[in-house]
Amino acid sequence: MTFDDVRNPIEKKAWDKALEASRRLAAESKKDGTPLLRTAELFLKAGRGQEAVACYTWAADIFASAGFLLKAIAATKLILRLDPTNAEARTRLDNLAAQHSSPAPATALSPAAPSLSEGPPSIDLAPSRDPAIGILPLFEGLPEEAFQDLVGPMALRQLDDGTEIIREGETGTSLFVLIHGEVDVETSVHGKGVHLARLRENDFFGEIGFLTGQPRTATIRSIGAVEVLELDRDALTSLINRYPVIAQRLRALYISRAEHTVEVVRRTLRT
Repeated sequence: MTFDDVRNPIEKKAWDKALEASRRLAAESKKDGTPLLRTAELFLKAGRGQEAVACYTWAADIFASAGFLLKAIAATKLILRLDPTNAEARTRLDNLAAQHSSPAPATALSPAAPSLSEGPPSIDLAPSRDPAIGILPLFEGLPEEAFQDLVGPMALRQLDDGTEIIREGETGTSLFVLIHGEVDVETSVHGKGVHLARLRENDFFGEIGFLTGQPRTATIRSIGAVEVLELDRDALTSLINRYPVIAQRLRALYISRAEHTVEVVRRTLRT
């Protein structure tokens, strides 16, 4: 069963056949719910919202079972975008938040607020490239209810190729998690664009604006179609007040990226 096997009956408006083909596609998909997301988009364009919700639901289940929890959350949020009162989707969102949580080490969630003058803690923030791992290092060790408080206000943004998600010089305080696709990070030196990095799934960005409130220091642009989850500042701030280790982890990433930027700029000025 392929995506084309579903697309053909949709184009012919054979809705029963299309839904049955979608169900078979879901049954045969083991780790990738992307074809179901594409199928849902076709149903939406045809004005078939109920079938689209079914496809998003199957996609969320596939992603969750494969460990792609952020993708499962995104698919569930697409359901709620179509049907904000969908109780099953809200329950699924809570369950996904619970799956994201994991037992914390005894010293992981220190109640003491970190000092801005402290150096970066020895915490590895590199996102896992193992697709079976769905826990973001930023939130690792948080109790279930903490991540649930954060998931609800997360906003899903679907962006086309070349979209500027963050623009250098603009003020912004949102933090973003990349859940599908890739983005380029670029800064300007004497009016010339300088490439800093390419970010991929599970990477997060926007930490400088969030931490400092200062204008963005780089432009981040989508490469192809991408999906990001935008983290609500108020919800994340509330979480940081309870679990200061999150701020420590953000500062560690901030310092690491700042050092990388300085080194890239130095090399650029030498040439």
